[in-house]
Amino acid sequence: MKKSSLQCAIAATLLTTSFCNHAIDLNSDEKLNARFDIGASFLQLKVIEDHDGPSVNYGSVKTSPIIGFGINKKVSANSLVGTKIELQRIEGSLLTTFRAIDYRYILDEQWQIGAFIGAARYDYRSPAYGYTVGFGGFYQPKGWKNWSIGTEMQLMDKIARDKIHPDDLPASTGPDTFTNMIGLAVTLSYNF
Repeated sequence: MKKSSLQCAIAATLLTTSFCNHAIDLNSDEKLNARFDIGASFLQLKVIEDHDGPSVNYGSVKTSPIIGFGINKKVSANSLVGTKIELQRIEGSLLTTFRAIDYRYILDEQWQIGAFIGAARYDYRSPAYGYTVGFGGFYQPKGWKNWSIGTEMQLMDKIARDKIHPDDLPASTGPDTFTNMIGLAVTLSYNF
């Protein structure tokens, strides 16, 4: 993600919040709730190019900016179900994840826990596709009005792409390259 894109996202969030001075009740039974997330993720990658070679370990931790937009709706007294899209930039390559199911369980007025499952696309050399799962906790202090914070464990697994790039190992080492990612995301959310 370019630095200017991140600055625009922050400016848009601040502009949006200046027009809304009431607190959003995340536990409301009303319409769809939406949220904009911004933060950082700390990921480790494992790239498997040679399927007959030695086992590959996860690499060092990479830091990535993260932005996301999600919607959810209360479906029972303690459950929210929704969907979300996230964008991350990992060493110059875009990781896009789409959460088909983004579930949250309401513990009380301030705390929620959640889990998700969805699809992932990683644009490293050529597009790669896989799945993503994860879980986390979310906190909205009483005085923060529309703002909340969250942390989630993320797993992007079996992100596969064909070996068609000139820098790829020969196809004789296997027809696909697989990328696995595991990490922690910390986000600040604006709920509207």
